[in-house]
Amino acid sequence: MGHSPHDDTRSIHYRLAVVLLQVVLAALFGYRRYGISRVPRTGPLLVVSNHQSYLDSVAVGTALYPRVATHLARAGLFKRRGFAHLITKFHAVPLREEEGDLGAMRLVIERLKLGDAVIIYPEGSRTHDGAIHAFKRGATLIAKRSGCTVLPVAIDGGFDIWPRSRALPRLFRGPLRVLIGEPIAASDLLAEGADAGLVRLENEVRRLHGRLIRG
Repeated sequence: MGHSPHDDTRSIHYRLAVVLLQVVLAALFGYRRYGISRVPRTGPLLVVSNHQSYLDSVAVGTALYPRVATHLARAGLFKRRGFAHLITKFHAVPLREEEGDLGAMRLVIERLKLGDAVIIYPEGSRTHDGAIHAFKRGATLIAKRSGCTVLPVAIDGGFDIWPRSRALPRLFRGPLRVLIGEPIAASDLLAEGADAGLVRLENEVRRLHGRLIRG
C-alpha cells in the first residue's frame, strides 16, 4: 500500500508543490476554494464530490490542504508520463480495470482504516453534460463498513475547462471552484438507512454545487 499520506503533511516539498499548484490553477483557470475550515484535520475521512473533469482530483485534493488525501485513478491514466507524475504526487492510487467497483471499495476501506482521507466520485464517471447524475451506492456502503466521517464537496468549472470530449483542457477558462460542505458522521448519515443516506449525500452535493453556480 505504500506510506500513508499523513507522512507528507509536514514535508516542505509537498507544501511547496501545493502552493505552486494553487498558483498555476489560479492563473490558468481562476481556481478558488471555499470552506476549507470545515475539513477535519485527523481521522478517517471519505470525501464525496461530483465529477466534471480530469482536473477534479487535483482541484479537490488541493482544496483539502493541509489535509492530504488519496484518490483512485484508472490505471490507464498512469500511461501519460507528465500527468502520471502529477497525480502520483497528489496520491493517486492506480485501480486496474479488472478490479471493478468491489476492488475500488476494498482499496478505499483499507485506506480509511489507516486513518487517511480518500476522495471518491459516486457518479462513477465524469459528467457528459455538466449536470450532476445519480449517485451509486458505494459511498454509503463504504461509510457503513469503515465508520468514517463523510465530507460532501462540490466542484464547478471543470466541465467547461476540460469536458470528456476534449483531449486537453481549455486554458484561461473557468473559474474552477471548489466548495466544501459540513462533515457528516457515518452514524448520522446512515441513521435512516443506506438508501436515505445516499439521497441525503447527493442532495447535499447538489446544494453546494448550486451555491457555486449562483456565485
